[in-house]
Amino acid sequence: MRHPKFKMYGPEHHVLTPAVILTTMKNNNIKKPSGELITLFDIKEGIRRASRLPGGWCGFYGTCGAGMGSGITISIFTGATPAKARERTLANQMTSISLSKIADNLEHCCKRSVKISICETLNFLEEKFDIKMNYQSKSCYFLNSNPKCEKENCLFY
Repeated sequence: MRHPKFKMYGPEHHVLTPAVILTTMKNNNIKKPSGELITLFDIKEGIRRASRLPGGWCGFYGTCGAGMGSGITISIFTGATPAKARERTLANQMTSISLSKIADNLEHCCKRSVKISICETLNFLEEKFDIKMNYQSKSCYFLNSNPKCEKENCLFY
């Protein structure tokens, strides 16, 4: 998120949730429920899917791209399709959980939404698949550069 191409707000954030989680799983040799390892193709597929989500969806369509990225992550991890009931359900549950946390009555913040989505995806993977990955959510690096920062109201302040 610190890269110069990442503005304070924008659709470039949508790819981060699947990219970060799938890369972490690949680097830790975590297997999918099918027994296959996460591949570079899976990571690129997560980025491809999430990059199709335009900016402003949180306000104009009622769904955050970073939150949708958590569902994309679980979809790729489980091999979900519209015809696979359990896998499709898990992907939708994941999106729902992330969106429920992102809907926090605060000014939108793409950085916060990504962090929430990553944290919720890690919790979901532990709860549903007994996959434990350590993640320490540090205080926000962007609080002084974001003019709309909610400061003490934010989980990551």
